Amino acid sequence: MDAIEKIISQINADAKAEREALKATETTKLEADFKIRSERLEQEFQKKEQQQLKALEQKYKQQHNRQQVDTKQKTLKQKQQFLELLFVDAQKEMENWSATEQQIFAQKALQQLTVSGNLTFTSGEKSQTIFTQTWLAQTAQLVPFQLTLAPETIAGQAGFVLSAGGVQYNFLYQNLIQDLKTDAAFELAQRFFD
Repeated sequence: MDAIEKIISQINADAKAEREALKATETTKLEADFKIRSERLEQEFQKKEQQQLKALEQKYKQQHNRQQVDTKQKTLKQKQQFLELLFVDAQKEMENWSATEQQIFAQKALQQLTVSGNLTFTSGEKSQTIFTQTWLAQTAQLVPFQLTLAPETIAGQAGFVLSAGGVQYNFLYQNLIQDLKTDAAFELAQRFFD
């Protein structure tokens, strides 16, 4: 019986050794497979993390750029509003000139014209009490052309318009300011905001 037990014991020992060897081999395979999969997952994770970081950086840059553009647009809008108010104030200032100041302005403007013949002087409604027939007669002596006061006025305007043969010389304060605005807005913006 000893021999059978020894054989059984030997078979059990061989089977145990074989199981342990198989277990060790399988464990090594599983560990190697696990290591490869772990490394692959780590690489994929790092790759996704880098992609997400790049996407976040790009989104941040876009938001930053958008905020800069918005800030610049708001600043530009405020500057434009300031300039608009400046021109509105300039027009109001001209409209509020005293009668003498408006008359001096008109005389200087008329003296600079290089025209001849008979011109019709049409006053703006807001200036009709300033540019009277008497004033026009006195001013006509200072210029090389004849002036006739039109019976009508230009509604809601200050200043005057001269007409001769279908040609108009517009000295309405609103139009003068608009011309100045067109010509000088860029220069004024540079002067005030740079």
